[in-house]
Amino acid sequence: MARPTVCIDLGSKYIKAAVLKAKKDGDKHLTLAKFGMVETPEKSMVNVFSDKPISKPKEMQAKLNELVSKTGVKGYDAILLIPDYLAVANWLNMPVKAKDAIEKSIPSTLSPLLPLELDKWFYDYQIVENSKKQTTVVAQAILKSNLFDLGDLIANAGLNIASIDTTFFNLINLLHPYYTDAEVEKKNIAVVYLGHEATSVAFLKESVIKSSRSLPLGGAAFTKNIMEARRCDEAAAEKTKKEEEIFLKDNPDKQNKVELYNIIKPSFGELIKGIYNSIDQYLARFREFKIHEIILCGGTSNFRNINNAMQLHLNTKTVMLSEIVTIESGSKALISEDEKNCLQCAIGGLLRN
Repeated sequence: MARPTVCIDLGSKYIKAAVLKAKKDGDKHLTLAKFGMVETPEKSMVNVFSDKPISKPKEMQAKLNELVSKTGVKGYDAILLIPDYLAVANWLNMPVKAKDAIEKSIPSTLSPLLPLELDKWFYDYQIVENSKKQTTVVAQAILKSNLFDLGDLIANAGLNIASIDTTFFNLINLLHPYYTDAEVEKKNIAVVYLGHEATSVAFLKESVIKSSRSLPLGGAAFTKNIMEARRCDEAAAEKTKKEEEIFLKDNPDKQNKVELYNIIKPSFGELIKGIYNSIDQYLARFREFKIHEIILCGGTSNFRNINNAMQLHLNTKTVMLSEIVTIESGSKALISEDEKNCLQCAIGGLLRN
């Protein structure tokens, strides 16, 4: 009998765990059998080029052990999702080739992007589009030493490592029933994942991810703005983000009169600029006329009415992923809207097959 599977999403703000209940035929809802979140040790995640991806391994191990105990998933097979910034990714457009020819060409295309010798990296690729004109491939690489360290964390928590992958592309799995709809797949859709340290943007059309981009700015920048303006610690700033109104649902003319909005405005403006430039590059590259819809997700999308603010600034219909995908708790534990947004990537990881 196959072991049950848990997806562990190793985020820079929270470590999340999710186990799905088996879906019945015709069931459009996603039901969580088990789920949980614990805070990631502060400043414990580093970048892709570091010898050690986790700067505080003991603290991280303790938190993972706590999460496994809390959710009751010890002994499960585990899919581990790591932040996109712990990997090097590259989109490749090449002439139509057989699969073995593509595999042979990946090392030479990735090698110039890597600061260390190729033999120090694990790399893999996925064909995202195979048309008559070209093949589009996304290739990713992660340092072997980092992969082993991450695998040890999972094993030491009492889990059986099944696979390790990056976060964002697994999130897209949640949207598959939506963007493959006959009406929707003709549209250009931007998926914006608002994380704690970074923001990822992907563009979809005709059931295919056309391109993606990562922006080095997330909810942590808003927290820093509040800490500086209010002269408070991080915990107080995070509490302020959750409790005080920042974005107005109506009356955009009054938005600039909201104190907290003005405090985070510099970082929010940079975020809007980054998303706008990403959209502009996509439209130019693929000779498209417009983005029809933006879908917001991720933990930083928990700000009330942030979709309204983005819609106003980007002049594009903006909806929450939670409006499209229904996530429910199948256990006695209630699940909040904030938790649903934070768990989206972990759930997407379980839908990968």
